[in-house]
Amino acid sequence: MIITAEQQEELKLILTDYTKYQETYSEVYDHVITALEVQHDSLNMAFADKVRAILDADFGGLSQLPVMEKKRAKIIHDQISKKQLYFATAFFKFPLSIYTAITAVAVYNLASTKLLSVVLLIAICIMLAPTLIVGFRMLHNAYGKAGKPSIKNNMFNLIGIYGVILYNAINPHLITDRLRLKAPDTLHLLLITALVMFYLVFGLSFIRLYRMESKLKVAL
Repeated sequence: MIITAEQQEELKLILTDYTKYQETYSEVYDHVITALEVQHDSLNMAFADKVRAILDADFGGLSQLPVMEKKRAKIIHDQISKKQLYFATAFFKFPLSIYTAITAVAVYNLASTKLLSVVLLIAICIMLAPTLIVGFRMLHNAYGKAGKPSIKNNMFNLIGIYGVILYNAINPHLITDRLRLKAPDTLHLLLITALVMFYLVFGLSFIRLYRMESKLKVAL
């Protein structure tokens, strides 16, 4: 059957109330449109009834769309989390482990010098990269077209929040200042080095993840 613009808008209204994320909305919309196009116009049914018949047969009905969407969101969240963990652990595997070791030694040697503030500032900026990137994305989306949120965008927003939470939970002043008089020099330098390396790995792994996901989106 040939689907008119008015019928397309009717389908969008039907799906809008039962889907939360853009990924689910687009998938179901495209599926229903394709299914309708292969039907014969001679079917003596109202357009809305045809849509619901397809949804009942292929998705279990409109009421099942939120359930399917929740499962999809969990799968995407798990996939993105695993990807970032993969990029983070890659810094401790050959060949990146060589650069990680060199950086750790350099940080350890600089931790007792006046350059510590510069090193720590760079590490904090990299660690907060998720927050900065997410902030720019949110500003961009605020001035873009209104629509349903993306599951991936929500996940990236969550990772951006993690950056601020981690900074507050593992505050650099706790290690660089408050523990200076309480911990032996060697332990204190090791704690500073571990903190800087943690910040660097978290921020750089997110940047690699974000670049990969952006390339995938462009390719699609």
